[in-house]
Amino acid sequence: MPAGAMAHTRVRNSAVPEELHRQSAFFADTFMPGILLDAMPGIVLILNRHRQIVFANRTFTQIAG
Repeated sequence: MPAGAMAHTRVRNSAVPEELHRQSAFFADTFMPGILLDAMPGIVLILNRHRQIVFANRTFTQIAG
C-alpha cells in the first residue's frame, strides 16, 4: 500500500445514525424478538459490530435507570 493511501483510509468506530436506527428498529418493530428478550429475567444487551447498544431488555433498563 502506498504511503499516502493510508491517510485516505478512515476506520469507522460507530454506525452512522441511519444504520443504528435500522438496527434498533428491528427489535422495536418486530413483535417476537423484543417480547421474548424483554421477558427474560436476566440482563440482555444486543450490540452491533461497533459495540453500540441496539437493544436493551426491560431488566437492564430497570437496573440502569
